[in-house]
Amino acid sequence: MTTEIKKSGVDSSFDDFLREQGVYEEVTEDAIRRVLAFRFADCGKKRNIVPKEKTAKRLDAGRSKLNRLPGP
Repeated sequence: MTTEIKKSGVDSSFDDFLREQGVYEEVTEDAIRRVLAFRFADCGKKRNIVPKEKTAKRLDAGRSKLNRLPGP
């Protein structure tokens, strides 16, 4: 997964450092996953969507039981 982002001098030297260490791709992919997870969580909060873990806790049931329920 690669992205095209305009970089300043500081960013590109850090990217170079990560490449030298051989972890650039891994770090970039992890950062993208974290941003997406944050955005999904933020979107869920704005729309009042409750995660399965909280729903399971409220119903005193396991998350696996909720996964077996039919969808809406």
